[in-house]
Amino acid sequence: MRDYSLITAVRHGESTWNRDKIVQGQNDDAVLTEDGWRQARECGVTLTAAGFVRIIASDLRRTRETADALNESLQLPISYDPRLRERSYGVLETGASSAVTPDVSGFHDGRIVSLTAAPANGESLTDLFERVGSFLDDLFDAGLREPVLLVTHGGTIRALVAHAAGVAMDQLPWGPVKNCTVWPLGR
Repeated sequence: MRDYSLITAVRHGESTWNRDKIVQGQNDDAVLTEDGWRQARECGVTLTAAGFVRIIASDLRRTRETADALNESLQLPISYDPRLRERSYGVLETGASSAVTPDVSGFHDGRIVSLTAAPANGESLTDLFERVGSFLDDLFDAGLREPVLLVTHGGTIRALVAHAAGVAMDQLPWGPVKNCTVWPLGR
């Protein structure tokens, strides 16, 4: 039996591209804003008593910076895993967020309308769900027994929550995942 209560996820702090409403996906050009650094530092302070033994972060810059800011208070070993990256938005990355329409995103009005929709050269929600599942399989297969903190992205957190709930992504609402919010998976 998998003990998801050992896993907590945090979305990265506000990035320059969040602020400017640019599609980030797996593009690695965005950095944290001043507010993003502040959010992450404050979040780190709130997590000091949680008993985490390590941080595992997406290897993208905005999550690496968030992990560093969190770690000013936590003082934990940090490792990186590309399977914790945001969903790839392919050709839409670096463009305006308004280009992420339901026909390519698979979500609309807070719900999933297609698990297989994907932008050209990008990932579907099914692809994201499978990638995150592979990460979780390996984490538990390695004998996870102590609390870990994942620093990742909004779409990835939605996939993590679905896995922990034991349901497909379309069985959960597609609500907002705000910057530096904390998501215990064993709710």
